[in-house]
Amino acid sequence: MKYRLLILLVFVGGLAWGQNSWLETARVGIAVEDMENASLINMAALGVGNAAGIGVSGHWQGRQLEAGEAYIALSHFAYNFRAYNFRNSEHFIGDHEVGLGFQIYDGIYVGTSYRWNSEKNYGWNIQTLFRPSKWFSFAVKGNSLVSDSDSPASMELGVGLRPLSFNENWATRLTLFYDGAVTFDSGLYQNNAVGLRISPIDSLDIYGHWDFRSENYVVGMKLSFKYLLVGAEVPVAGSTPGESFTTEAFVTWKEMHSSP
Repeated sequence: MKYRLLILLVFVGGLAWGQNSWLETARVGIAVEDMENASLINMAALGVGNAAGIGVSGHWQGRQLEAGEAYIALSHFAYNFRAYNFRNSEHFIGDHEVGLGFQIYDGIYVGTSYRWNSEKNYGWNIQTLFRPSKWFSFAVKGNSLVSDSDSPASMELGVGLRPLSFNENWATRLTLFYDGAVTFDSGLYQNNAVGLRISPIDSLDIYGHWDFRSENYVVGMKLSFKYLLVGAEVPVAGSTPGESFTTEAFVTWKEMHSSP
């Protein structure tokens, strides 16, 4: 039964040819992120049960705020708000998304969301996350299954690996991930990102990835204090090193791994 469900959900994900006209921030790790950014990256990860709280993030170009996000996750439900073009009020875009994520079987999670913005665009999405073992996970996302957009159809794919899962104390210390996407107007497959995340101690995450879309190598750090997480990331090499950065803060009512 488990494997029949798995095959069925892969098939559903495979049919998720959507039209993705949405302006996106450079989020990565759709198969591994299940905590503070779960609703922004993959709604299905809400079913894991780790994402419960309120967060904000800002994407800066120099000292100018280019885009912002505010989001709240309540168990299996989440709401995201994204805003773009702060410096140009005539072209300001406010983007809303409501979604759900559930576990339907051991290691199998599904999510769905409805998204609309001030440009009167709308889209319905389906996300999936599969964790058949402690060391391997993969995800399939279909964007805008129902949409009023004429943009090219696409589907996102993600893979995550935890090579130290043989040891319970080290299982989450190292995570490798890869994201890609298929665009169906051209039939081409594109790489999105590949990288790793290291957790040397419970309160600290250090990560880096190559973003194929911006052609930048991005590094970041997150620090948690039981109910508060703060973080930042910046491109350090590539096409635009040091020209932009991202900041975030997340408050949760579920205690996180942190130093005493």
